[in-house]
Amino acid sequence: MLGEAIAAQLGMIPASIELGFRLLPTFDIDPLEQNVNYAVAGAATGTVGAAGNNLQILPVGLQTQVEIFSLDLITAGALLVAADERPDIILSAGSNDVFEALVDQPAFANILLSPETDDDSALMQKFVSQIVGNIEQAIARLEGLVDDVVILGIPKLDATPFAIQMDALVDDLLIGDFAGKTQTFLTATATEVNAQLSKIYDGDSSPSTPLPLNIDPLLGADVTSGTATLGHIFAALSDDLLAGGVTEQAVAFLKGRLTDRPEVLWPLPPAPDPVANVMVIDGISIFETGVDRWQTSLPTSLSPIIDLSYQAYVTPLGSSNPDGLPAGLVVEQFAFIDGVHSTEAFNLELAPLIAAQIVAEFPDFG
Repeated sequence: MLGEAIAAQLGMIPASIELGFRLLPTFDIDPLEQNVNYAVAGAATGTVGAAGNNLQILPVGLQTQVEIFSLDLITAGALLVAADERPDIILSAGSNDVFEALVDQPAFANILLSPETDDDSALMQKFVSQIVGNIEQAIARLEGLVDDVVILGIPKLDATPFAIQMDALVDDLLIGDFAGKTQTFLTATATEVNAQLSKIYDGDSSPSTPLPLNIDPLLGADVTSGTATLGHIFAALSDDLLAGGVTEQAVAFLKGRLTDRPEVLWPLPPAPDPVANVMVIDGISIFETGVDRWQTSLPTSLSPIIDLSYQAYVTPLGSSNPDGLPAGLVVEQFAFIDGVHSTEAFNLELAPLIAAQIVAEFPDFG
């Protein structure tokens, strides 16, 4: 994964990789001491997964990931330590949201037929507002819990095998030549998301609309004002979790662990300051530069392959692809292991570019 490649460039090795969704904090993981990957494949920037990945009913979205992360941090005592002792994070999200525009291909094709109505721009702005708003909310949720935040912007989506394939499928639904229109929409949306995030977070600026640290819904008590008792907190916590379908055993486990460390909840310090150290990396320029580096790094005997995934090539459908690929290819020649995710070889070209920008802004990152 690109995240692990970036971490390696920064001299970090993730101590624990979470490969799924958790309903409760994991108490054997301490995000103040360990490098942890909280990402869930197929997530959108809201609370659930992407419909294009058939995950729209599962609570695996960015907001859910951040909530689990923040609860892990609170349990570990992040509210009680100095800012520079809190974890630094890399946040990458939004691509799956953009691809949601193509879940209903006929509907998307129709907007290309009527450019005079500007409905394509309206659709684009809908996704831009959704993605930017969700990312801003996720970062605001981490106020007082993290130190430096790096937002890795959406990459150049039109260059992915999936985008190329979808462009052809949409074009086939229409009379006339609409080749390239779908790809243009995807990257234009990604570009606007990155631009708006850069406007909000100008290296060291705060979110435009900071949100309060809000753990009241979980605890069912006004803990931020210091009026709740531990008994009140735990009673409300049990009621809320049990009502939410969490098993009684899980609730008992959570209460037991919090009882072991009551200082993480009581007394709480004053409301924290907004997250200030936020930078945005332009994913599109990183992608373009990475492609150039990757292509020149290959031996002259190998030809780089960008528009077809290694996975597609090794399947019967891929091996009979009319692109006329030569025999004897190796995975190092492919930019994409599947339709959207970069190969390890391509990650090794992208990661140093990203790490260099992070260190230039945050020399002590990690």
